[in-house]
Amino acid sequence: MMKVNCSFCGKGMECPEGMIKKFEKHICFDCVQNPATEFPEDMTKVHVDIPSDEIEAIPEIITANISDKLFPEIWKERKNGLKQMPPEDMAREMFEEGVFSGISGFFYAMMKERKRELSKKDGM
Repeated sequence: MMKVNCSFCGKGMECPEGMIKKFEKHICFDCVQNPATEFPEDMTKVHVDIPSDEIEAIPEIITANISDKLFPEIWKERKNGLKQMPPEDMAREMFEEGVFSGISGFFYAMMKERKRELSKKDGM
């Protein structure tokens, strides 16, 4: 393991030796948990230091970060229509929006990874 500093807060952390050259930035777990952290658009070159005993917390952290960023946009766009809906319909609509965002993000990440793999093969 090599000592590196978090690219966001400067805190010391460890990175496996073989990963040092692969990644351009490093994020400590404290910054991952902080909703104010502005993550780079392309996370493929970012080493995220997650303690093994904290892995179960990741889905909740990601959900909170995405909600903090997306909800204000969705609300601004659709609040008039949503306010006129019965509460159950509004809950369903927002739930579907969340599911759609999650699935879209998942497929987007898969497509980016596939393109990255193909470009690696083409470069060989």
